[in-house]
Amino acid sequence: MPHRIAILILAAGASTRMGQPKQLLPWKDTTLLGHAIQTVKSTDAIEVVTVLGANAKLIQSQIKEEVIFIQNTDWQSGLGGSIACGTEWLLQSNIEFDGILITLAD
Repeated sequence: MPHRIAILILAAGASTRMGQPKQLLPWKDTTLLGHAIQTVKSTDAIEVVTVLGANAKLIQSQIKEEVIFIQNTDWQSGLGGSIACGTEWLLQSNIEFDGILITLAD
């Protein structure tokens, strides 16, 4: 029996060293985050959730791929906070999954 895997894409960082949201940098025919979303959506994952934080409204408005966006209001706490935020959201959802794969987009 195949495992039901949910994927969390972590994209909450402020990209302060870049001077602009690196999630929105152009990559191929989309953006870095758009490419990450396209890549994971090509898998057999049962759900794909993207955790945003800094620049959330701007980033979400620029992404054309269909995906669930959630916002980590405590994104400054780092990756652990985004992992906790995304995991908590999945656990409270009605999605039945066997595991979570976590990937970075920023």
